[in-house]
Amino acid sequence: MPKQRTASVTSSSALEHARKVLRAADVRLTAQRAAVLEAVCSADRHFGADDLWHSLWSRGERVSRATVYRALALLTRAGLLRELRLASGPTIYERLGAGEQHEHLVCVRCGRVIEFRRPDLEEAIAEACREHGFAASGHALEVSGMCSRCRKVRERESVDAGRGDGRKVDRASRPAAGEGSD
Repeated sequence: MPKQRTASVTSSSALEHARKVLRAADVRLTAQRAAVLEAVCSADRHFGADDLWHSLWSRGERVSRATVYRALALLTRAGLLRELRLASGPTIYERLGAGEQHEHLVCVRCGRVIEFRRPDLEEAIAEACREHGFAASGHALEVSGMCSRCRKVRERESVDAGRGDGRKVDRASRPAAGEGSD
């Protein structure tokens, strides 16, 4: 669910910019679209359409799911959002213009999305474009794998499964190798 900021400079300037873009595109800003736009502009992380819809309802905005999906598609076409169709889960969105170019690490277990920036990667992409006479209009990189939290959980599950009796192990009380009874 998108985190809401209270009238921050970032969200208010993002909202004003989005309104200008939509006016220039001659898009009618209905009350429901305005509610979606405000929620999108106050989001400070990636979000799914259903997360956004739940967030709107929890704030008392009565907007249908269909309206949210249509508004997100409109904002994506207008260049205000990027739609990320993750291989490991549902489609998520992020505001464009909210920062520099970045890439994504996506956990295939919990769906967590971690942004990272690598200027050397950006330079390598620019160099490849120059070498091939390619005029890039953008790019997206998604690395699938398992986040550190899920790797720790998996390690604990592997240890527990290796014991064969289904009991959880308290690592702090486990005897070290060579200790304990025979």
